[in-house]
Amino acid sequence: MELIAVNCFAKGKVTGTSMVGGFAGYAGGSSSGNIIENCYAYGEVIGEESVGGFAGLTSGSTNGNGLILKACHALGNVTATQQVGGLVGNFSFHNSVYNCSATGTVKGTSCVGGLIGDGYAMKEIKNCYSTGDVIANFVGGIIGRTSNSNATDITGCYSTGNISGVERVGGVMGFCDAILSLSDCYSTGNISGQKDVGGVVGYLYWMRGPMTGCSSQGRVSGDTNIGGLV
Repeated sequence: MELIAVNCFAKGKVTGTSMVGGFAGYAGGSSSGNIIENCYAYGEVIGEESVGGFAGLTSGSTNGNGLILKACHALGNVTATQQVGGLVGNFSFHNSVYNCSATGTVKGTSCVGGLIGDGYAMKEIKNCYSTGDVIANFVGGIIGRTSNSNATDITGCYSTGNISGVERVGGVMGFCDAILSLSDCYSTGNISGQKDVGGVVGYLYWMRGPMTGCSSQGRVSGDTNIGGLV
């Protein structure tokens, strides 16, 4: 069965423990054609794990089918412990996101992003942005952590908030493990931490393809392994 939601919105404060979102706690499935388009979530979201301003957890399947988020937006502060995102907390298995945004402060402990907290085996992220401050470890202005995503293209994304944490802190990505490419992405806020801090990527473990056209315009500060870009 396909998941299709178009021109919908949710408004109000949402609280819970796991898989908590302003629009959906869980969204996904194994069918092709799953899409959420032109939908909004307004309000504060509070939880513990897999928590997002729009969706807590989105998941496709190992057969290659995934969810598409297109022109969806979250407006509100998000607070949780791990896998916390301004848009989606846990973004897994062949999902793609296009022309989406998150506005609001995002706070957590680990795997926290202005747009996506934890991205696993993703497909594509294109023309997205976040505008709020993000505070955590493994923290990024767009994505907190990526893993097993060696076919993932991330293009045309930016963050404008200040990003801060202890380690693996980046203006776009906090911890990058296995993506295909990163292009035309940038951050404009100040980036601060203690270890593994970068204006674009805090800790680059492995990237299969190139990084092109990326930049950082804010102040980058820390103690150990600090770079203006990576």
